[in-house]
Amino acid sequence: MQEIIDNDTLLVHFIPSQTGAIKFVLPPLKDNDLIEFNWRVFWCGTKQAKYQNHNSECLINIKSFKINRKVFQIINGARDILRVLKRDKPQALVAHFSTGATLPLLLGFILHVPIRIYFNHGLPYLGYTGIVRYLLVALEWLNCLLATEIVTVSSGIKHRISNEITRTKPVSIIHNGSAAGLRFTEKSYKKVQEKKILYKNEFNISTQEIVLLYVGRPVNRKGFNTLISICNELTRTNCNFRVFIAGFESDEIPQASVSSNHYENINYLGFVKDLKPYYLLSDIVILPSRHEGFGYALVEGASLGSIPIASDIDGPRDYIVNGTNGFLINPNDVAGFCEIITTLSRNTAKRDQLARNAFKSVKCYGLDQFKEHYAYYFNAVLNAHPQNAK
Repeated sequence: MQEIIDNDTLLVHFIPSQTGAIKFVLPPLKDNDLIEFNWRVFWCGTKQAKYQNHNSECLINIKSFKINRKVFQIINGARDILRVLKRDKPQALVAHFSTGATLPLLLGFILHVPIRIYFNHGLPYLGYTGIVRYLLVALEWLNCLLATEIVTVSSGIKHRISNEITRTKPVSIIHNGSAAGLRFTEKSYKKVQEKKILYKNEFNISTQEIVLLYVGRPVNRKGFNTLISICNELTRTNCNFRVFIAGFESDEIPQASVSSNHYENINYLGFVKDLKPYYLLSDIVILPSRHEGFGYALVEGASLGSIPIASDIDGPRDYIVNGTNGFLINPNDVAGFCEIITTLSRNTAKRDQLARNAFKSVKCYGLDQFKEHYAYYFNAVLNAHPQNAK
């Protein structure tokens, strides 16, 4: 691996997966001429990839460091993280995700890494009850305790961390929110609509059929059970609808859902690397989750002419204005979701106006704007440290 020549100000990112690194870390770092420091990205997985930048390089595989049941993986991960920190002696580390941040933050604290940034992507404890919820709250508290800086992805999550986890440390969001900004491929709503018509024709979807897209795991906390109930109710009322589900295969569906009678309306896509064709096919992106950090699928869908319909929770509340550019509904209100979907299926003019508003409203999350604010935040944090001050 090529060495970075100037190692005076080195920032290292730790994130638990290559997919996460590619989606949430690399976009604002790569080819960002405003960044004044060198950086490296470490992830855990089975493959290694390299990315070159004018001032930095690399996406490097190390052993698993995510908190899980496999103790030997945590031990191996700790050993690799220690090796990285001792060798590179970074001025700052950034640890991502609730269960992936604890080990890098703890080892950074032990080795006296001056700047330890906890990059929170959401609060999983909001989707649980009982002992699991308390354990996840304790993990958030520990991450915030070990960090010198805390960043998160939305105003709602920022306020919740400040009120429920730590009141002694400030919590930041970068620009308008998100972890890395979003790369919007279409600038014209008219062009988006033209492409949506082409895609629907290609898939033989009539204009009378309303298409929903769900992106997530088949678990209750992400709203899958609610989605099943919505589909059953829409089927009962003879609503002409179709659902695309991305993120898992049909054989991963919980057994409790197998008896549902709506499968002719559902297309299971599995893991989809490029969701753009399905955003263009869909009229609605639906996320009836119990918790979201930001809700990227909603914003990505809106940028391609889909109406975001989500639970009335932190994250989606940042950009959905209820009834104007989407809808916010109580996550337990199956009838409320069905009423909105049925109304939109019968009113194409309202559907078009909401989609147009949604398209316009998410432009403030674009990657180009985000990169500038990203560089400003990290430059300021690193330059504020006495060792790096100019």
